[in-house]
Amino acid sequence: MNRSKLERRDIVRTFYLRKLLTQSGSLRQDEWELALADNRSPLDLGKPLTIVLVRLDRYEELVRSKSEAELRVYPFAVANIAEEILSRHYACDHVELKEGLLALLVNGAEAHSDSDSDPQADEARLLGCLREIRDTVHGYYHFSFTCAVSETIMHGEPLSDRYAAVSAQLDGRLMYGHGAVVTPGMRLAQRSDYDLPLLEELHRRIERALIEAKLPQLAEALDAFMNELARYDYDGVVQHLLQLLPVIRHTVQQMDQHRVQTFSLNYGELFKTVMSRETLDDAKTVLLAALADLIEEQKPRTDVRRGLLVEAIKEIVQESYMDPGLNLSGIAGMIRMSESYAGKLFRDHEKMSVGDYVNAVRLEHAKRLLVETNSSVNSVMEQTGFSNQSNFFRLFKRHFGATPKELRLTASGQLGK
Repeated sequence: MNRSKLERRDIVRTFYLRKLLTQSGSLRQDEWELALADNRSPLDLGKPLTIVLVRLDRYEELVRSKSEAELRVYPFAVANIAEEILSRHYACDHVELKEGLLALLVNGAEAHSDSDSDPQADEARLLGCLREIRDTVHGYYHFSFTCAVSETIMHGEPLSDRYAAVSAQLDGRLMYGHGAVVTPGMRLAQRSDYDLPLLEELHRRIERALIEAKLPQLAEALDAFMNELARYDYDGVVQHLLQLLPVIRHTVQQMDQHRVQTFSLNYGELFKTVMSRETLDDAKTVLLAALADLIEEQKPRTDVRRGLLVEAIKEIVQESYMDPGLNLSGIAGMIRMSESYAGKLFRDHEKMSVGDYVNAVRLEHAKRLLVETNSSVNSVMEQTGFSNQSNFFRLFKRHFGATPKELRLTASGQLGK
């Protein structure tokens, strides 16, 4: 058969498989069987059938980061690997339903021909095959998928009803995470009796941690909240996520009342991003990152604050260097800090003590006065806050390498004449 004829047959087979899943009542059972046989599908509708829906994880990210050619390859690769692994035990076919979503139809396990077949063993074998498919795809192509497995569909049962059920089952990815294989039993285990008192207590813990700017406690409370939601059904998870977000907004609004500058939280964007996440883990990551930024905004800008304090100390010295009593203790009192803290802060920032900085400022002003005025050395010393002549001479010589008199003569060009 030539290639174009095969391609046309594939198109027709895909059409019938899609209709079989979504509109199984549109044809009689024998008409479906004939349509599949004519288009070379290996499925036998007279045998038990299982629908496996496969959804590529983080598909929107793949769309943004991959080429169209790569995106076309991914469903094809999943289908090929799936059919290779499943064909060890089953007859199977596949159909791509829409972008990022395909269905595997599985029936006719060789072991099923044995009247003593164990349904639990059959289910375990199928789940084992699906996990092998998932791991193989990830190993070769570095992306994951989540799948949902229907209950076994017996001859004559409407496939469309089971397809609708397994489609809803696939929403379990939100709770179970990327790469999950969601079975009917897992869906039945999800609770619809929500623990409202516990959720309200977790809301309060999140509020308190946010207000007190305690990131570890916030992360712990969010973990507990998401772990509780993971036990609920899909509708419950969405409902309680929607309830948490206004709690956060209200808390931030309360906190804004005590700030000159409001927080930079874009609530609409946060809401949109959280509710678009595919899993609770992803939603938690987004929330925690946004709230961690809020906590960071609450903290004093430590480096900036320290820099401002050092500048304040310098300003005090520049304005008060003439005062012989200027010292670290007085400066620390002016900026309402302890003497030891102010001294350490200044030394760490400037690599010199406050006392040394005071002397350096005084000496620079003394040099200026010696050069620009006719004031006596003693007068210059007194004008710049020095009260001890010998100390002044010693510091001046060390700082400039010359005595006050020598520096003045050098500046006037008279030294050595």
